[in-house]
Amino acid sequence: MESHTDGVTRCYTKYIFLDVVQFSKRSAEAQTEIVSRLNELVRTSLDAVNINYDDDTILIPTGDGVCIGLISPSLPYDIHIQVALTTLELLSNHNEATQDESRRFEVRVGINQNTDILITDINGRRNIAGAGINMASRIMDKADGRQILVSQAVFHELQPSERYMDKFKSYPASGKHGTSFQVYQYLGDGHAGLSKEIPSAFVASKPKMKRLTEEAAHYVAQAIVHRDDLMRIKANVGHFWEDAAIILLRFLAHDSYALSRVGEFGDQPITFTKGAGHNTLDEQYEYYASQDVWVRGDAEAHIVSGPFNEGFDLARYSECFEGENDYSMHYAFVNKTGVRRLSEEWPDVWNQFELENHT
Repeated sequence: MESHTDGVTRCYTKYIFLDVVQFSKRSAEAQTEIVSRLNELVRTSLDAVNINYDDDTILIPTGDGVCIGLISPSLPYDIHIQVALTTLELLSNHNEATQDESRRFEVRVGINQNTDILITDINGRRNIAGAGINMASRIMDKADGRQILVSQAVFHELQPSERYMDKFKSYPASGKHGTSFQVYQYLGDGHAGLSKEIPSAFVASKPKMKRLTEEAAHYVAQAIVHRDDLMRIKANVGHFWEDAAIILLRFLAHDSYALSRVGEFGDQPITFTKGAGHNTLDEQYEYYASQDVWVRGDAEAHIVSGPFNEGFDLARYSECFEGENDYSMHYAFVNKTGVRRLSEEWPDVWNQFELENHT
């Protein structure tokens, strides 16, 4: 602790910020008991590492948690993380021994260290304020229950020691007003109550699947209806041209979609599929397979990812088709995901094609 003539007392502090997960969703009675239990666990943890409450700490209640400020320069270099681990272990024991689910709880932990200022709060008690405690709170916000995240300053102090070497994983984080900072998750082994899962704040969210357009729904339906026939053709011909099958399904889908849009007194739409109404599927496939390979290739590319073909832009729905990756997709054959999505997103199309008879 260092006093200055400007009247400000500055103090190098190590922070452990604890926050109860989903505290606001509990009853008032449960909240009261949880806060009481957390306070007991914190004091037990401090006792376990021989910390003097009067000289070594500032305990700041936060409503749904507590911030522990460790201000004694004589404390061990890793005292903050040891207190956090002890608290998580004690909490794990509490949860195992507690049968009432509403009284079980988890805490998330943010750890930082910084030179901040000592103040006297409105209750006349010693308190602390500054960038260090604020950052501890921001770091904690990125953690999930039973996880410990630390600041870059803490990481740089702990990492060189064998005890902590290679025990952290780094994540880039952002806070209010676009501020960026680095956090480090502690991943040490053998600590009861410690979660080493990736914090949900840093789990890459899967892109939301785009709903099938009605045109694409007709394509998927046609592919389901004709799957067995196409598989039979594939098994019987010398070389199966999947681009020809895709072109055929595209025209079949166009025709069924156009027909579905005709009102009670509307004119019948012009069909695009070669031999529609009188040729077999085998004959239709043979016609498209007999076209020039470059013509078929261009047509297939346009159907799969054509910029002016949005309704039938199959690449947007690649998860609905068979294939291993972006380079080996089989857009003539629908997988289970495609079947499920068609039934959920377009039940009218599903019923129109009576697809329960084809799946």
